[in-house]
This record gives sequence, structure tokens and C-alpha cells, in this order.
Amino acid sequence: MVYPIPTVGALVTGPCLRVLIVRTLKWRGSWGVPGGKVEWGETLDSALRRELQEEVGLELAAVQFALLQEAVEDAQFHRPVHFMLINYYAFSATTAVSPNHEIAEWAWVSPQQALDYPLNSFTRRLIQSYLAADMSEHYAAIAERVTSDQLASDWIEIDHIETDQIETDQIETEQATTDQLASDQITA
Repeated sequence: MVYPIPTVGALVTGPCLRVLIVRTLKWRGSWGVPGGKVEWGETLDSALRRELQEEVGLELAAVQFALLQEAVEDAQFHRPVHFMLINYYAFSATTAVSPNHEIAEWAWVSPQQALDYPLNSFTRRLIQSYLAADMSEHYAAIAERVTSDQLASDWIEIDHIETDQIETDQIETEQATTDQLASDQITA
């Protein structure tokens, strides 16, 4: 007996408040979101994080369930298959995409601009849901917090480096003074 295949995918918002869409040949060249199949024994969250890391090289934060959709032998996919599409919204602190072989193109666009792309119908519904739920506001707050945390982290790191350098300079000065005193005693 053949069963539906559970899949996970995410509409990812970057720190620029744009969303990531990708074009794959599996969906007959239409644009969608990165994602893939859930492996046996894998949680949905683990599958989502693994798939996004494999397909586009992104780490996710603020993952939130969005929609459950079903694709039953849909002509938009390159072969007949029955998918359970478990869709999420997520955030990435970076927009640096490292695409794998499945990704033909990618774009970071505003959610509104994404609707102008030739999207598969499931991604179109996901983006419309994102807009209706005003998720941009939610992820704007997260992006602001991440940026603030990064700035604070950078300052802490700079302060730590400067403090370490001052301590190193003091140790070197003390060592040079000790060496000079020892040398003076030997000479005398």
C-alpha cells in the first residue's frame, strides 16, 4: 500500500524583512519555498531544519506552524505523488544562500513582490496566509532584536579583545622589567 508523503517547507524571512523563494525543476520551474521529505523517525522541526540547511544553507529561528496543505497527484509537480505539505514561517539571521543542486534560482523579495512571481499554488497560498496574518510585523520585531543582540555581541567581543590585549601588554611589560632587573643584577 502506498501512503501520502509528509513534507516540510518554510517561508523564511531574512533580517531585511524579505522572504526567500526558490525555483526548482521538480515543480516544473515554478517558484516555491525550500523544503523536502520527512525521514522516518525524524521530528517535523528536525526535518525542516535539515532540509533548509541542505537546500539553501540557512539556519532557522522563530519557527512557527503556518498551514497544512495536500497535493494529490498535482500536475504542478514533475511526477504523480501524494504530498502532505506541512508549511512553516521561519526567520534567518542571514541572507547568504548556499543552494544545492535542486535550486535553480533564488530571490529575497518582499512578500507582496513574491506574488508577482510564477509561484506554485501551494506557495501562493502560504504567502497569502503570511500577509493576512501580518507576519512581517512579527518578524520585524525579531529582526530588530537579532540586530540589537548582534551589535551588543560585537561590542562585548571588541571589549574582550581590547581587555585581552591590555592584559597581554601589561604581562609583556612586567616580564621585560623583570628580565631587565635580572640582567642588571648579573652585570653588576
